[in-house]
Order: sequence, then C-alpha cells, then structure tokens
Amino acid sequence: MVKPKDAKRGARSGAKPANETVKDEVQILRVKSVADLKKLIEETPVLLLELSGEHCCWCRKLEESLKTVLPQLPDIKFVQIITDMGDELGKWREDQGCMGIPQIWLYKKGKKVDEIVGYKDSATLLKTFKQWLK
Repeated sequence: MVKPKDAKRGARSGAKPANETVKDEVQILRVKSVADLKKLIEETPVLLLELSGEHCCWCRKLEESLKTVLPQLPDIKFVQIITDMGDELGKWREDQGCMGIPQIWLYKKGKKVDEIVGYKDSATLLKTFKQWLK
C-alpha cells in the first residue's frame, strides 16, 4: 500500500503503520518489509537506499539534504528504510553489515556497488550521486 507521508516527519513520530510503503513529495519510497525491499533492489536498474533510524537526529538532517538533491535526479529511484535494531528491517540491515546510521547505499542491477556513511550536506550528496551515475 502506498500513501502520502506527513510533510512534517509524521511518519517518524507516533505509531508506525504495519507493512506498507509510504511515498512522499520528493519520490522517497519508505519500505516496511524485507520482501518489498528485496523486490525493489532486484527490479530497479539504479536504486539509492537510505538506512535511517526512528530517533536519529543525523538521519533527519540527511533527509532534509536529500529533499534538496532528489528533485535534481528525476531518473533515480530512492528508497528509505527506517529501522530499529529489533525489527525485521533492522535484522536485515545488520545481516548486510550496517552497524551505524545514517547510510546511503547504491545498487545497480540488484548489486550493492557503493555507499555513503554518515551525514553529508546537499552539495556533497549531489556531487557523489552524479559521480555514481556516470
């Protein structure tokens, strides 16, 4: 199920919707299950995946930078997972070797090919994403 996200970070405050994908105004898909995530990774030629946390202030700052950058990259599919270590996506994140957040991973043709670890500003993100897409 896809539904709009509250523009003021409503998806991170309050109750979490069960197993659904939420799409916001800058084409960020929020995936809530490992099955949905794996399907997107396999089916999408170029995918950026942000690994984020429910109560992570650096994740929120990174999301604001992404909202500036993503409109300049209309051909890119961007997926965000918001996890806690005890949930299904948190276990998947650990299994993939992610020990800290925020991170952004680049997938091409179903394979992880690069990553950004930690917060980066809009200019740095845009430069990195353009280099990745060459």
